[in-house]
Amino acid sequence: GADVAEAGYLPAALSCFRKAAAADAEHATAAHLALALLCDQLLQDAEAAGKEGTGADAAAGGRLALKGGDNTAALLVQHLLTAMAAGGPSGEQARLMVPRLLDVIAGSGPARDAFLTGWNGVPLLAFLPWAATMLSLLGQDAGDALLPLLKELAAAYPQQLHWPYRLSRGHYGAEGRARAAALQPLLSSAVLDEFGSALNATTYPTQRWEGWTQQLARLIADGKPAEAEALYCDEAYPDMVEQHLGREARATYNGMAAAKFKGAFTSAFGSDGAKLGKLGKGFQAAAAKLGSELKEFQRSMGGGRSLAKLSPWFDAFSTPAVDLPATQRLHMPGLGAVLNAAGEEPTTIVGFGKTVQVFASKQAPKKLTIFGSDFKSHDWVLKGGEEVRTDQRVEQLFSVMNGLMARSPAASAAELQVATYEVVPLSPWLGMLEFVGGTRPLMAVLSDTLDVTPAEAAFNAFIKAQAKGQQNV
Repeated sequence: GADVAEAGYLPAALSCFRKAAAADAEHATAAHLALALLCDQLLQDAEAAGKEGTGADAAAGGRLALKGGDNTAALLVQHLLTAMAAGGPSGEQARLMVPRLLDVIAGSGPARDAFLTGWNGVPLLAFLPWAATMLSLLGQDAGDALLPLLKELAAAYPQQLHWPYRLSRGHYGAEGRARAAALQPLLSSAVLDEFGSALNATTYPTQRWEGWTQQLARLIADGKPAEAEALYCDEAYPDMVEQHLGREARATYNGMAAAKFKGAFTSAFGSDGAKLGKLGKGFQAAAAKLGSELKEFQRSMGGGRSLAKLSPWFDAFSTPAVDLPATQRLHMPGLGAVLNAAGEEPTTIVGFGKTVQVFASKQAPKKLTIFGSDFKSHDWVLKGGEEVRTDQRVEQLFSVMNGLMARSPAASAAELQVATYEVVPLSPWLGMLEFVGGTRPLMAVLSDTLDVTPAEAAFNAFIKAQAKGQQNV
């Protein structure tokens, strides 16, 4: 807590740091990292003391080491960025702390100042995996400090930032929107928007309507019928009906559903959503009835499906010319195309498989094969009607854990690593997950472990018969 400063731990650590920093490069980087870790520990100890104490003790705990926590936070940021910039084993370990770095600058002005003056020495790739988190902070106090870095990332990796930017921009207030305006020209992409629309069309109408139902019900429950009507008119109805009635789309699964249920949507809600406000609590029942009819229309969930029948865009896609600018060529989704490029051009998409495999589960996820410029086929799972941003955060956590375990001799000797896969959220209800081969559904594994012997089956039948007999007494 506050006694740390008086005990002289941090001044002593600074004295040791100056001696170590004069050594060779790797020892100097290790010293920067060690000092950053100490500052982080001091911050956490003081925060814990502030939460646990009361009265004067809590106030004392809140006064962080080195004449105020802001100075300690600024030191943490300064030395962590220096270690990240230097690279080497200690620099790689420092790069695992980017989430903590973002947490610190979100709560400290001096830490944000230190970040502004120090981030540009760090390779952009060290920040790229955390771009979605940084974009989510753009509307908060840390936004001004993060904007220069985000502009550099957007210029260098526009396709990797396109989707998280689209996901975040709807949540910005006035300040966030003003900052985001600087990113808009860098991240606008007609080819990515078309690709996203085509991927969205692979989600069956049942799952898409479930997503819209949740959003509309939330607005109606919050007493915002005008916003519900606007959402229905501008986004939900076009997605479910209007954009699938053209000549090309008419022969698709979505087109057939749109033609069949256009009247039902208009009758229940109006093409402009004008009936939503009158329905009030009755919206859930009307939406559920329509969802049930859509589900009945979509009977089979297994087997293969023609990709062109899901969206004609895939059938019309042709391999882009080599001399096209990067903004007009589709990169393979995720960060792997960039992180594994080793300074070369990222892997681009040159084609798609003709069919998708539909998995027999509630949301009917589909396995899509994408052919890359690396002469390999890449399998992805498209999940519609479901939020995958949590999946992405869990995979990022596993990646950090892997990095830490790789630096532990004991963990390395035991080969402790978690298998990870890419997760790319495209919208609040659509995402792509890297397909992992050689795996089985959890239910299949559990079913295997629940196999019983004939004797166990006979015993179970006897117990059930006895229980039934007791009920009839």
